[in-house]
Amino acid sequence: MKRLLTDRFCAGAKARDGEAQTDYFDTQVPGLAFRVSRWDRKSWTLHYSLAGARKRLTFGSYPSLSLAGARTRADEAKAIIATGAIPSFATTETFSDICESYMARDGAKLRLCEMAKECIRASCLPDPWRSPHCRNPKERNRPVARSN
Repeated sequence: MKRLLTDRFCAGAKARDGEAQTDYFDTQVPGLAFRVSRWDRKSWTLHYSLAGARKRLTFGSYPSLSLAGARTRADEAKAIIATGAIPSFATTETFSDICESYMARDGAKLRLCEMAKECIRASCLPDPWRSPHCRNPKERNRPVARSN
């Protein structure tokens, strides 16, 4: 579905009834889409063709990446595509950063807030002896884009 995307629309967008996810294509930047899942996960994608094959590049999630930021990244990716190269955007966001952001945003809503905070601290702190889940302390600070 094509439409002029705005910050207000993105904040309230929902997937269409009966669909697992809905792509809303921006009329201002061709190929840029705002993907909304039925579980309210929102992300930015760029649909493009390279060497005759259709491809999709995901930039990041909303609201971590704003509409203006997504449009900028789409323009940068299109410039890379025009040269014949495959675009990719590596994030420098680590698992620890994501946990801190989650607790700041949703921590107070959790029923067992203090227990959740302690579990996240144990998993994200650099001390390898505090968490049995992450034996390699380098894993906690590795950018998420490289975590496979």
